[in-house]
Amino acid sequence: MATNLILNDVPINALSKMLGHSKLSTTEIYIKGLPTHVMDEYQERLEI
Repeated sequence: MATNLILNDVPINALSKMLGHSKLSTTEIYIKGLPTHVMDEYQERLEI
């Protein structure tokens, strides 16, 4: 679910709330664990 949301340009703060995380840093842990190609695509979309 989280991976699909990221790939569909859902902001990380919105994703964090959807997952029930009280701290953004918790969500970032999961984001950093994503496959490299997913992270690369996410970063590219953020730069647009």
